[in-house]
Amino acid sequence: MPGSHPDYGMAEPLEHSVKCLEQLKDSGCRFTRFHWQQDSSIYDWCDENGLLVQEEIPYWGAPKKPGKKQTEIAKRQADEMIKAHFNHPSIIFWGVGNELGGQFKATQQYVREMVAYFKSKDSTRCVNYVSNTLGLIKNKKDDATLYGDVAMWNEYLGLWQPCNDIPGRISEVNKICKNKPLIITEFGLCEPHFSGGDERRKEILLDHIEMFNKADKIQGYVWFSLNDYRTHVGEQGEGKLRQRVHGSTDLYGNKKPSYNTLCEVNANQIEKHI
Repeated sequence: MPGSHPDYGMAEPLEHSVKCLEQLKDSGCRFTRFHWQQDSSIYDWCDENGLLVQEEIPYWGAPKKPGKKQTEIAKRQADEMIKAHFNHPSIIFWGVGNELGGQFKATQQYVREMVAYFKSKDSTRCVNYVSNTLGLIKNKKDDATLYGDVAMWNEYLGLWQPCNDIPGRISEVNKICKNKPLIITEFGLCEPHFSGGDERRKEILLDHIEMFNKADKIQGYVWFSLNDYRTHVGEQGEGKLRQRVHGSTDLYGNKKPSYNTLCEVNANQIEKHI
């Protein structure tokens, strides 16, 4: 999550950005998401070092139901993203938003419209919407992410998403996706809202990847996140240290034990598929 170093904030120097990108790549990461647009120098590094990316319109939070104004803004941002970054081969997906209420008809219409808009400007890339509602028990058939090219699910079963049968719910989602590939676009532990520390973070990493490997539709996963990150919704700290403790490194890039676990499990995953 860029902009999280307390000494730099959103004026993060390229050197620190590269340090984080190198930590991603060294952990075995091959694909990542950026919730908002990044400088071209970031994508130059990704191009040169083989890190694949989904660059997203920074639409998350209120209003949950997109309307005319949000769609107009999104189209302007899509134009700017394509103009600035079309020639970066590291960008393989465009993203139209994150967690906007995937069961609302308004969100589904927004996703359909924005997927079509991106493709009218750039027919070479997939376009997707990231959902946190795909695994809700009431959702048996429809979600906005199913109107993108790849189904994308922020999976927090047993945490933000209460669930007593995580393998069973993953199996249900597998069926909902039908012939569409599925990527887990977030999973992990957010402290202090949820307890257990880095040891529990390691357990979630190992247990959920084992479940993902058994699901036919799941083609990959994004561990959320590399680093603890500064945010206005942070439950820990004040001022420039207000943050969510969600990472396998801290705000300064210091590695936690779960980072080593991430490296090990990704190395095993890569070895299986060679």
